[in-house]
Amino acid sequence: MSEIEFNNGIKNYHDPMLSYAISLTKNKEDGQDLVQEALYKALKYKSNYVDNRNLKGWLFTILRNTFLNKYNKDKRQPLSNSMDYNDHFSSSAHDYNHGEMKMNLDVLTDLLSNVEERFQRPFDLRNKGFKYDEIAEKLNLPIGTVKHRIHKCRAEMKEKIMVHFA
Repeated sequence: MSEIEFNNGIKNYHDPMLSYAISLTKNKEDGQDLVQEALYKALKYKSNYVDNRNLKGWLFTILRNTFLNKYNKDKRQPLSNSMDYNDHFSSSAHDYNHGEMKMNLDVLTDLLSNVEERFQRPFDLRNKGFKYDEIAEKLNLPIGTVKHRIHKCRAEMKEKIMVHFA
C-alpha cells in the first residue's frame, strides 16, 4: 500500500473513530484528543501495518488500546497534590462520616489480614492498580494463578464482610 493510499484510508476512518472515541471518553474534546493520539501512533507505526489487511480494525485497535492505556495510567495516579484530603471530600456532593469510614477501613484491613498471604498479596497489588501480568511478573507466578488467587481472596473477603456487617 502506498503512503497516499494509507493516508487516504486513515482519512476515511476519522469520523467513525471520533464517534467511537467519544463513546469511550464520554466527552467530545477528550475523544478528539484520543483520535489524534491514535492517528499519530498509526502514522508512527505504519511499518507494522501489513498490506491488504483490515485497516479499519487496525486503527480501531490502536484507538481502543490507547484509551485503555490512558485509563489504566490515570487509575494509578494518586489524588492531585494541589487538593488536600479535606478539599477532596468537601468538594464532593456526598456528606461523608470520616469516623465511620476510618472504622470500616480498619475493619476491612483487619479482615484482609486474616486471609492467607498467598491470596492477600496479589489482591493487594491488584487494588493498588497493577495489571495481572505485572503482578505475575512481580510475584514470579503464572498469570492464571494470579487471577485465581485474586478471585479466591475476593470471595473470601466478601464472605467475611457479609458475616461481620450482618
